Formats: sequence, C-alpha cells, structure tokens
Amino acid sequence: MLILILIFIFVGIYGVSYFLKLQQAEQQVNEAIVHISENDYKKAIDQLKDVISAYKYPVVKAPAMFLLGEAFERNGDYENAIETHQNLIADSSLVQTGNWYVQSVISLSRLYRQGVSTITSQKTELLEEYLSSTIVSIREKKRVQERGESIKDEFLELLHALKILNYTLMVEDISYDELLVDLNTELGLLNIQKKEYEKAEDILLKLNTPLARFGLARLYLETGKEMKGIKLLEELLQYDNTGKIKSYYITSVLHYAENLYNNKKYSEAIPLFKSIATLDKNSEHSELSLFYVAKYYYTERKYSTSLSYIDLILSNSVVSKDEEALLLKGYIYYDRQEFLQALKVFHNFLKTYPYSERTKTAYEWKSLCERTLKYLG
Repeated sequence: MLILILIFIFVGIYGVSYFLKLQQAEQQVNEAIVHISENDYKKAIDQLKDVISAYKYPVVKAPAMFLLGEAFERNGDYENAIETHQNLIADSSLVQTGNWYVQSVISLSRLYRQGVSTITSQKTELLEEYLSSTIVSIREKKRVQERGESIKDEFLELLHALKILNYTLMVEDISYDELLVDLNTELGLLNIQKKEYEKAEDILLKLNTPLARFGLARLYLETGKEMKGIKLLEELLQYDNTGKIKSYYITSVLHYAENLYNNKKYSEAIPLFKSIATLDKNSEHSELSLFYVAKYYYTERKYSTSLSYIDLILSNSVVSKDEEALLLKGYIYYDRQEFLQALKVFHNFLKTYPYSERTKTAYEWKSLCERTLKYLG
C-alpha cells in the first residue's frame, strides 16, 4: 500500500512538473512565432534553439524544429534550413508526434526544387519517392481516423492529447486533408522540374489551389500551350499577395507577345502588349509594350493612334524607349506631310540626345525635312 501511495505521489509531482515545463515551452515557442511574423528571424532562431536544447519532449521539439527550419529559410540560411528539416524527418520520436515532419518533407522538397542547394537526379528521384510514400502514409492515417478502425491508434491519440493538454501554439499542425493537398502539389511541381509533364498535369489537375494552378500555368507555358497558361495566370492575379505571380505573368506574356509580333500575328500580340502596359505601368516592360503598340499602329498608318501611345511613352518616368519613340514621332509627322512638325521633333532629338547612337539618323531626317520645306517654298 505504501508503495502505491509513493507511486501516485511521484506521478503527481512529475505530472505537475511536466505541465509547468510545457507551459514555459509554449510561451517561448509562441514568442518565436511572433518574431518570425515580425521578420525578426535572428531572435526567432536563437529562441527556438534554446527551446530545442532545454526541452526534450517530442510535443515541444517537433514544432520547434519545423519552425526553426522555416526561420532559417526566411533568413536566407538555406543550408541550416535543409539540415534542420532533415534532422526532424530523421528523428523517429518526432515523426510519431503530429504531422510536423510532413510539413518538413514539403519544405525540404521545395528548397531543393527552387535550387537553393545542388540537387542531383538521384536526389530528385529520392524526393519523389519520399513524397509519394508520405502521401500513401497520410491517406492511410486519414482512412483509419475516419473509420475508427484501430483501438491502438485511438489510444495513442488520447495519449497525445493528454501530453499536450493546455499546450496551444499560435500555429497549428495542419489536417490530413491539407497535408494531402500540399504533398500532391509539391509532387506535381517536382515532376515539372523533372520535365515529366504528363505526370505533373495528372496530379495538378485534381487540385484546386492557387499554387497547384500556378504550377499548371507554368506547365502549359513550358509545353507550347501559352494561352492556356496565360489565362490561368490572369485568374491567379487576385491571389497574388507577394507580386511573384504578377512578375511571372508579365515576363511570360511579354515573351509570348514578342514571338507573336515577330511572326506577324498582330491581332493576337497587340491585346497582350496592351494588357502589360495597363497592369505594370511605369516599368520597362510597360515601356517596351507601348512601343510595340505604337510601332504597330504606325505600320498600319493609324498615325493618330500611334502618336497617342508615343505620348504615353514620352510622358512616363521610364526612358528606355524614349529615343526610339521620339524618332518614330518624327517619322509619323513626315509621313503625314507635316514637315515643319517633323523638323521640330528631329531638332529636339538632337538637342536632347547629342551623344546618342541614333544621332546620325536624326541628322539625316532633319536634313530631309529642311530640303523638303525648301523645295516646297
């Protein structure tokens, strides 16, 4: 009887000590999460390292290691980010604690796929296999959870719930459904990287998330289905909080539009150039697009329309196409037989750009205007 009393006292003391430490760990991890949200990655990294060192409990260590990997990545320390995620995945005690390791699998694949570290074809194959096997594992866990097939699993879940009683982090371990979407998306993107487009398309078509649709858009652009890719990107612009989709869209559309223009498919190219000019005002992409449009209307002898686009080029803050646009303005006035206006434009060009490589051309046209005016009296 005395032994039983001593056991209960020990368990009670240990339990109180455990939950007090868990509360301390919760506070420190949540402070690190705040530091990450405020872009103070160094503070977050230092605090998470302290947590991992001080608390050996898997329920603390697993999320802390995942967050440490994320903090390293955001701080641009990709080598330590990769190492941290690898350590989490390799630790069997942490794999049994929630699904933080699955999020590390996704982060690790993304880091390698984005080229922050050298990746061999062998490593790519291993990543694909690991993503695929993790998908199978999570599907099985989800099936067991939905059907309640395993008393052992229910007991383990109850035990885990007791271990983290009143332990609440500001970021949550995500659900099986969310994990499956993220894992499949990453697998699809990895297959694009490997140029296994059919496999990638088959995976990504089943997913309705912005990242999956962005992957599909990239796939279509890489496989000659440019308009399908561009339309997808246009739909995704509303979800673009970072500007990355907009940047990719503009670069892709400009490249495609230039190819169309060079192949004399003007009816397809011009609307795309106009779209870029509207979406990305006061940029070199916009300037170049406006110049293509002005040049097109000039060749079509729609001089007034061409002049309106030239004025847009000359009045904005970008100067990359100003010289060519000003010369084009002179050509238009000359073609409209407004020789005095043309002469003024070429004179203005020589005054504004005395050291331009186009100076010779401007001199020749200025002389032509002067001769024409003299001939006309």
